[in-house]
Amino acid sequence: MTPPTLVCFDLGGVFIRLQPDLASACRDAGVEHRGGWEHLASDAPRLDLIERYQVGEIDCETYYGAMSDLSAGRYSPEEIEAIHRVWVIEPYAGLDALLDEIESAGLATACLSNTNASHWRWLENVAPFTRLQHRHASHLLGAHKPDERIYRAFEREVRRDGRSIVLFDDLAENVEAARRLGWHAHRIDPTGDTAAQIRSHLGL
Repeated sequence: MTPPTLVCFDLGGVFIRLQPDLASACRDAGVEHRGGWEHLASDAPRLDLIERYQVGEIDCETYYGAMSDLSAGRYSPEEIEAIHRVWVIEPYAGLDALLDEIESAGLATACLSNTNASHWRWLENVAPFTRLQHRHASHLLGAHKPDERIYRAFEREVRRDGRSIVLFDDLAENVEAARRLGWHAHRIDPTGDTAAQIRSHLGL
């Protein structure tokens, strides 16, 4: 098997700590928790809206309004925005040291994340993120993991064959999709020490 030359991180759950649930996000946003979207017959409309937002089909204001509508008025668009703003918390501990080791090993670094314009702007001020040599995301590439198109677009952007890329992601379906395309890929437990898990897989 071709050894990887580029280490690619998912962001939420691997590089960046996220809120564990809606109640926690409401608490940090100063919004009363009034339940979620349990009234929906299925979660498909909410997941479809999130994907449309994350591939750049709709802007932030449209997303906040549509998510408010899906909540059946439980949350106003302004409250949805406040919850959304605190959904990303902070980088996981130990990332700077991990990046030092990866760079010392002669490996390039990158990210490939399902995210959105609002969270991307927040990330642009976060030091471990700004150290990554290649930064790519769903809303910029117009495709969403685990869709094959986003992996192929990423390969073109970084000018590498998938066999030279190792991906660390917290979702099994994203890992499995990458492996089908010839990437090295490992699932990360977001509740644990993510830097230590990555270091172990890389043998650093």
